[in-house]
Amino acid sequence: MGKYVETNVGIVRVRRLRPEKRRVLLHTNNTRRYERLRRSPWRVPPFTRPLGVPTVVAEVTDEQLRQIHDWGDVEVTLDTQFALTASAVPSAAPWQTKTQADVMRHINAHRAWTITRGAGPVIAVIDTGVNVLPEFRRRSAWSRSFVYRSPWSDAIGHGTMCAAIACGSAAHGGRYDGVAPEADLLSARCELRLSEVHNLLEHLLGLRRDGAFPKGLVVCMSFGVPAAQTAVTRAAYPLTRLIQAATAAGVVFVCSAGNYHDHHTHTPSADRPNSIWGVNSLDDVISVGAVDWDETNQRYPWSHAESSRGPGEWASTVTKPDVVAPTYGEVLYGRSYEHREWWGTSGAAPQVAGLAALLLSINPSFTPAQILQITRQSARRLNAPKTCVGEGIIDCEAALRVAGVGSARGKAVGGGTV
Repeated sequence: MGKYVETNVGIVRVRRLRPEKRRVLLHTNNTRRYERLRRSPWRVPPFTRPLGVPTVVAEVTDEQLRQIHDWGDVEVTLDTQFALTASAVPSAAPWQTKTQADVMRHINAHRAWTITRGAGPVIAVIDTGVNVLPEFRRRSAWSRSFVYRSPWSDAIGHGTMCAAIACGSAAHGGRYDGVAPEADLLSARCELRLSEVHNLLEHLLGLRRDGAFPKGLVVCMSFGVPAAQTAVTRAAYPLTRLIQAATAAGVVFVCSAGNYHDHHTHTPSADRPNSIWGVNSLDDVISVGAVDWDETNQRYPWSHAESSRGPGEWASTVTKPDVVAPTYGEVLYGRSYEHREWWGTSGAAPQVAGLAALLLSINPSFTPAQILQITRQSARRLNAPKTCVGEGIIDCEAALRVAGVGSARGKAVGGGTV
């Protein structure tokens, strides 16, 4: 496109520059408006069918954005980039001899494996992808990426770490078992932009409503935002609606609490201010902090003091984090094993995702609310404020007992005994 004009150096072609576009998420409760937006040329793939959450991802110019604002019935959320919650801090002496196997024993996963190893449920890791390695033989056919050719690659290594902790297996040449080594792994690969996560959650919700994941689906999200969401309310945020719709459909969500305590205070022992932001603090999700091998996140100089503090920006009925998990020692990152002082809260959330899979493997009818309650109720209490450690450190064996499996009788969960 363009036109030719005569200048003092001859006739030249002048190109017409296209207006710059920005990616946004558009939400409206006006049914007619929603249908128009779904069919609009502004909309970007993937083009999923309506799922009861009237939000579309679009690319618009500033002029089009002003037009949308003038309509008065469309909420606009600008696309944003999430931050990973892992740590690349070099190892310190106490962790140089520890491994993922030590962490599994720390949370009594090895004792839970005498009852179940998590066969049946699917763990979806929304992250940077997962490398094809011996640890991951149980790969779900529902894995997806909307921005990469394949979900089964990971140039960064973060998603591979999360998958290895949640459901990696040593059965076919891997080095360590994850918490649920017989659960299926679904890689949901993206660049961790709001629009991409939104599209992947729509993908999973659509599959769930079509009858996929009959043994249960757990979504692990080890990323977040480093500051308060002052530009949008909890109810208006696009991912809030999708998470609530998916939770109502039986999907369990586990989120890292974040590594942001040091962003807001330089006092490692402090239990405030709040630094668990956005959807990571929703009542509907299990929010997970991290502790060290001595089960604390309140001492200097260890990096575990960076674990975010509650009570949670958008929590309304419980204090976040819900629980904590230990992160330290050797772990798979990318294609190699590394000794790390800590794995961030990114390495804590997959442990709880694996625990949720263990629980669903013994009872696929457990609701997300029951999984949350069992996880909190079975945690071993720590001598620290709840805004630092929640209900305590997870215990996989105790969780199965609370769920009614093993030598102990079940305890009341939700409306009855499980």
